[in-house]
Amino acid sequence: LFRSEKVLLLSVANCLPRSQRDQESELLVRIALAVSQTDDVSLAVEQTLRHICQATGWVLGEAWVLRPVEGGEPVLGYCGEWTSEKGLLQAFTAQAAGLRFRRGEGIPGTAWGAGAPVWVSDLRTSGIFTRRALAAASRLEAAVSIPLVYADEDDIVAILQFFMREVPADNEQLVQLVSAVAAPLAQLLRQKQSDGAHRLAEARFTGIVSTASDAIISIDGARRITL
Repeated sequence: LFRSEKVLLLSVANCLPRSQRDQESELLVRIALAVSQTDDVSLAVEQTLRHICQATGWVLGEAWVLRPVEGGEPVLGYCGEWTSEKGLLQAFTAQAAGLRFRRGEGIPGTAWGAGAPVWVSDLRTSGIFTRRALAAASRLEAAVSIPLVYADEDDIVAILQFFMREVPADNEQLVQLVSAVAAPLAQLLRQKQSDGAHRLAEARFTGIVSTASDAIISIDGARRITL
């Protein structure tokens, strides 16, 4: 479980002061353990965001996961959040649940389209942010959206978005940290997406067989009937 995550962490560690390396390694292990102990995506998302927010001091983390759309390109759908200020941010997070983003839309969709992190240093004046009024009421000043990449296939499986009171001075190092320590969550999301695609294919096949007026016979290369 930890092999690919440790490889990612090594590349980050080279960019960090030695005094920070043990802390980042510990964070990766905590997230990997939390994710490995559950098959529930919502719980895995919550635990990953919690550990990252507590390590960085960011007040809110959200997850936006790619969801298939019949006959079209996937969209980003809300998959959960964690915040240290649940009461103050309740209205802000509630609005997110009904949003969907296509590639290039909003901050998450912009990060998806660019395939790279996107920082917004002033949410009040951003042209790509869709919740300006509630952000102002919640005293949120800045945000960053970070693509979550499944390393084995170099595919984006989700966007992690974080909100803060101000842009941190070490923002690039923090982005590299998040990209590395969130790898266990990327692995779980890819597995769930693959399982979902398999179930969809099985359902479609069952539908074809159940409505066919003729017999369907499948054979292998040795002419043996397999179905």
